[in-house]
Amino acid sequence: MKERLSNIFILNQSMPNQVFRKEYNGFLFGEYHGMYEEEFWNGLQILARKSGDKYILLAELENDYNERMKRYEWAKIPVDLSYENYLDILNAEPLENIYIGLVDYSCKLVFTSPSLQWGIWGERDQELYVFACKENVKSQFKESPLPDALQLNEALDYIYAVYHDKEAAKSFCEKLLENYKN
Repeated sequence: MKERLSNIFILNQSMPNQVFRKEYNGFLFGEYHGMYEEEFWNGLQILARKSGDKYILLAELENDYNERMKRYEWAKIPVDLSYENYLDILNAEPLENIYIGLVDYSCKLVFTSPSLQWGIWGERDQELYVFACKENVKSQFKESPLPDALQLNEALDYIYAVYHDKEAAKSFCEKLLENYKN
């Protein structure tokens, strides 16, 4: 799985550094916890169908719980799955406006499809995910099906709002701006 993912992602990186290989761009950003919402799942289904894929690959790159055992979760999620089953695969169940499972202990999650036409990299510590697609399919994804997707400038505003340390926010935003210009 890591070998396949390394075709799209730079696995040993973290945001604000570039996490996608150079042939991917069209960057859009979103709130990390939004990846567990029904609208996000609907967007993933649209992305997979547009790229002609029957399933979505999900992989956990880093977590708090299994780090010392070097055990990470991954799944092939059928595109026609219901939202409830999507949550089951993620091992995330709603519990009074919070989720338990991957949401609580995963630090980095990635989504892509077998065609590797697009990918999503999410980092809990940054409270952010980034979407990218290959240049040759960028026009297919011009209208993003991802809910509340943010352009880079909007993502910078979001980061400034969620960071308590404004100097750290400034440094992060400068690097993000440098690495994710479309």
